[in-house]
Amino acid sequence: MKDYVIDACVVLSMILKEDKKATAFCQNLIMETEKNKARLWSTFFFRHEVANGLRYSNKDKREVLEIWEKFMKLPITCIELERNFLGSVANLSRKLDISIYDTSYHYLALILNGTFLTRDREYYQKAKRLRNIQCF
Repeated sequence: MKDYVIDACVVLSMILKEDKKATAFCQNLIMETEKNKARLWSTFFFRHEVANGLRYSNKDKREVLEIWEKFMKLPITCIELERNFLGSVANLSRKLDISIYDTSYHYLALILNGTFLTRDREYYQKAKRLRNIQCF
């Protein structure tokens, strides 16, 4: 079974239908989870990032609530990194000169030996040497 750690920008692209490639890719991943061929993971602050993205979208309140309801049904398990990992995340974040948020997603993928899925090209360029990352 494949493990994927998904960040908020990928899911927002799908649920807001901003990117056909992201939408198709995510829908395929969801089908893979339903067939028990993949698992989707994210960090504990993932839902907050998605909510923030929806808040700043050009959707009206009713649309945002409908999208949120659909989002909450996605088969994504959110977990919090244990305290002892936070120092490692902070060190890696400093080393890459990038945010703790982005680094946390990637670090989780490394722990799970999964693939971090992102649309953040800047992060990808700085972190691709660590492997376990896919940008689209």
